[in-house]
This record gives sequence, C-alpha cells and structure tokens, in this order.
Amino acid sequence: MATTANVRKMPAAATADMLRPSRSLWKDAWYQFRRHTLAMAGMVTLIILILGTTIGPFIYTTPINGIDFGRAIQGPSVAHPFGTDDLGRDMLARVLWGGRVSIAVGITAVLLAITLGTAFGALAGYFKSLDNPLMRITDLFLSLPILPLLLIIIFLFRDTLRKLFGPEVGIFLMIVTVIGILTWMPVARLVRANFLSLKNKEFVEAARAVGATDLRIITKHILPNVLSSVTVCETRSIHAKAADRGAAALPGRRLPRDFYARSTLRVARELLGKVLTLEGSGWTKAARIVEVEAYLGGRDPASHAYRGLTPRTAPMFGPPGRSYVYFVYGMYHCLNVVTEREGIAGAVLLRGAEPVAGFDDLAPRALAGPGKLARSFGLTTAHTNLDLVESTLSIHDAPAVPPSRVMRSVRIGLREHATTTKPWRLYVRGSPGVSRS
Repeated sequence: MATTANVRKMPAAATADMLRPSRSLWKDAWYQFRRHTLAMAGMVTLIILILGTTIGPFIYTTPINGIDFGRAIQGPSVAHPFGTDDLGRDMLARVLWGGRVSIAVGITAVLLAITLGTAFGALAGYFKSLDNPLMRITDLFLSLPILPLLLIIIFLFRDTLRKLFGPEVGIFLMIVTVIGILTWMPVARLVRANFLSLKNKEFVEAARAVGATDLRIITKHILPNVLSSVTVCETRSIHAKAADRGAAALPGRRLPRDFYARSTLRVARELLGKVLTLEGSGWTKAARIVEVEAYLGGRDPASHAYRGLTPRTAPMFGPPGRSYVYFVYGMYHCLNVVTEREGIAGAVLLRGAEPVAGFDDLAPRALAGPGKLARSFGLTTAHTNLDLVESTLSIHDAPAVPPSRVMRSVRIGLREHATTTKPWRLYVRGSPGVSRS
C-alpha cells in the first residue's frame, strides 16, 4: 500500500526551475506572439516595407518623375528593377516614394480609428446609461459614404490647410483625419461587445470588491483583454485606409470656376502640375502643365487687355475659367486661361507641357513652347472663349508641384516696359516640357 512516506520528494532546486517568473499581460502577449511563426513573418515583412520606403529613396536615387518615352512600358531590368510605366518613369523609385506616404497614412489613420473607436466602445459597453446614445451616434457615422465625403472635405478645406501647414503636410493631415474619423465605428462595436461580455466576469467583480474605481477597471482589467481582437481587426484594415488615401489623391476632377476666379499670379502658380485635356469623338489628349506666364490686364503693358476691351480681348474681361486663343506672328496659336473675377482682365499663358496621352509624337519636348502646345492639341482661334469647366477643353486637378521645383523668371520675348522685369514666368525645374528661354 502506497503511503506519503514512499513518495519521493522533488529537489528544491528543480522546483524553483519549474516555477515560471511572473509576467504582465503585455509580456505574456509578446511571449505568445514570438511563438507564432506567421505573426513573426508578418512583422518582419512590415518592418522591411517601412525601412525600405523610409531609407530606400536615399539609396536608390533615380528620379521619380524622370520621363523617358524611349523606355516606356519596359519589364524589369538592371537599370529599372521594377520596370517602367507608360511615361518611361522608373517604377521602383515611384513605389518607394509612394509607399512612404501610403504606409504613413494607413498606420496613422488606424491609430486614430482605434483611439476613437475604443473610447466610444468602452464607454458604451461599461456604462449602461451611455450605451444607447453612443451607439446611435455610431450608426449615424456608419451611414455616411466614406470616399465621397472624403473628396468633398478635401475640396472644401484643402486651400485652408495648405496655408496653415504647407501643401504636403496640410493634405496629409486632412486625409488622415478624415479617414480616421470615418472608420472608427467597427472598432467601437467590437470593443462594446467585448466590454459587455467581460464586465460581469469574476476578475472584474473581484476588482470592484476591493474598491477599484471604474476608470481603473476599464483601463487595467478589461481593456487589456480587448486589445488583442481590436489589433487583429484594425491591422487588417491598414491596406484599405492606404487605398482610400490613393483614391483621394487621384487626379481627374475638373478644376471648378472658383479656382480661376482669383489673382492671376496665384492661379499661374497653381496651374503647374495640372492636366490640360481636350476630348474628341473617341479620343482624348492630355498633357501636364509645366510652364506658364501671367498677364495682369490693365496693370500690365504686355497684356492684350492693357488698352481696354476690344472684340479680340473680350474673353479676358468675361467670366473666369474660359479660354483665350490668339494668333501671333502669322504662324502660331497660343492658349491662355482667363482669370480674375468677371470685368477684370487677367490671363495665364500656357507655355509648356509634358505629353501624357493621346499624342502621335510623345517626345519629351513635343509641347515645349506655346506654339507647339497649341498645334499639338489642334487649337485655333475657334477654340477661344470656351468654358473650361464644362466644354471639351478643360483642365483637371493633379498633385501640386513642390515649391522646391518651381522656378521663376522674367517673361520671354517682350519689349521693354514697366513689367518686363517682373518674375511672372513660372516653370517646373528639370522638366523637358519647359521651352528654351
């Protein structure tokens, strides 16, 4: 018969070795994470992507906007590891630069959504009196169309944020904020459901019994048990938020009339980088504007409208956002964009552009010069006074040209007068579409 006396006692040293040191919830989660092969593989991949997009552009210094139509749509090679696009631009360079912004937007928007969603869900799940009103607010936000609302907000507040934070940081903050504010609702529902399930568990009742406050119970006891499911849910949505950012940045929207109804010099600066488009029956021509000159009407002796209203210059005094095409030297047509409010003459001459689509000659300098630009588009005086907001001739929005690439000089080919020394010619530095001075 076995007795306790016959049971061999375990050595004290072995007992000590078998005792697991205490770990916090965070350490325990990290321990479990490290033992999961796929989780570690995903983390390593994410770190590689972040390091690649952060450090990569400083190592792989190929220009992202270097156009070479002779190398258009090429496959991977030593010179271009990811190949080239339809304009001959290096795809690896563009992926590295674009990935930096997309990852930053995705991660930042997710953190904002987690913060808002967790706060709403925790309060609704823990406090019964707040459950119904907070969930109705959540339902209200769920009914909003995310992408259309994002585009509307960008259109309304883009200029204000550009003034406050600069053209790049302002747009980044706006897109991140809007995406984060409009995508927290699934997190709130998930957190609420977990709180409803956990708030009556034994460990929560024990915390209440020893006098723990509601804030401590929420933050120290329930929330750590909820974050695992929230993290899994939201990390899977990073790619969707990055895609929303891409959709928000896509060019294509016609510039509204308000864009043109401003000072001529300001419109001239912001036209750089925009896309001039002419649509026909089954075809479309498009080119990126890279060189302009501003003409300030009655304040500028070089302007056609300096001596007042004539049948020829009537479009310059009309509503903003219309075309003004004139014939010069008996050889060339030149396209201008009418600016300022109605009754005040002002126009921006489009001097140069980079071909994007629809041209037989896609040489980089095919549109370098106002005469070449008008001829390639097939523009004549018959195209004067067209509404750029509604007609087949239009200008579409596109990402702004960084200030570091915008150069200024005096206008070209003018006789001596009071404004010939003004730096009212603007162009994109390094662009092959800029005319020769």
